[in-house]
This record gives sequence, C-alpha cells and structure tokens, in this order.
Amino acid sequence: MGKRCGIERLRSACSRGTARRLLEQYIKRCQESADTQPSDAKRSAKQSRRLPNLAGFCRYLSIGTEDFRHVAEEFPDEIRPLFAILEDEALNSTLPPAVLSAYLKRRLGYEREDEEISAEPLQICFEHDILGDGE
Repeated sequence: MGKRCGIERLRSACSRGTARRLLEQYIKRCQESADTQPSDAKRSAKQSRRLPNLAGFCRYLSIGTEDFRHVAEEFPDEIRPLFAILEDEALNSTLPPAVLSAYLKRRLGYEREDEEISAEPLQICFEHDILGDGE
C-alpha cells in the first residue's frame, strides 16, 4: 500500500465514522506481535508486546505523521478519540516513566500545553518597603 492509498484509507475511515475500528485493527496487530515470538524469547506478554503508538499507526497505514496531522485537521472529531486511545495504551504500558513522558510530550502534544502556560513572562512583585526593612 502506498502513501496516497494510506491517506485515502484514513480519510475514508474518518468520513464513514470507522477510524476507531482502523486503529483497533492496528492495536490488535501489536498485541499479536507478542504471540509470534518464540516462547523462550518471551519475558512476559506485557513486556514483549509492541506498544501501539502514533508512529506505528502511521507506519501501518504507510503514511507520515504529518500526513496524519493533516487528516486530523480535516476530521478533528474522528481523530481526537484516536489520540485518547493511544494515550491510554501508553499510560497502561510497561514503559519506563522517562520514555513514557517523552512519548506523551512528543507524539501526543503534552508539550504544547506546557508552552501555553509558560508563554507569559514571569513577573516578580515585592510587597514591602525595601527602604524601610531592617530599621
């Protein structure tokens, strides 16, 4: 499947209201990846399972993450729940906290919220008479 085909597949799923089903197919494929490993190579099903993520979903569709974001701009009501599902998958994974934090910031937009909060300059106010102190 080529890039164009993947974008059209996602757009079509969004317009039909089946984008969530498309993501669930990808998640099922990630879960099955643990089952295809030889038993001696398995640590535990949860540890060896591939983490469903935005980049992996884009790879599954043969598109780039920017292509996904363009479709998200066209179909925000269909794509927003997909981000929530991917966030839930990450939060319930066995990822180390540092990796999880980086993933949430980079791929799910958590850093944008921080930027909005810190956009205003810090203002320091002294509410006392600096010349009268110590007298």
